[in-house]
Amino acid sequence: MLDILKETELKKFKKGGKANKLSLENRLLMTLSYWREYRTYFHLGKSFGISVLILSKTLDKIKKIINMTIWKRIWWKIIIVL
Repeated sequence: MLDILKETELKKFKKGGKANKLSLENRLLMTLSYWREYRTYFHLGKSFGISVLILSKTLDKIKKIINMTIWKRIWWKIIIVL
């Protein structure tokens, strides 16, 4: 998953943009801990030292990248089964 996020981040920074406060590894860890533990945004924000708004935006971006990648990898298997 980290490799997928690194590729996406490289594409993003080719266009320019502000660097994130959290490293890519920490953003992935934050997303996985949200999915695994169902912690609230408030508690995750306190754990990683960011605000709830930034946490929400970051989780949405990471979840979108991961979900789209998984979908791209399995769509042809779904078509074959149907």
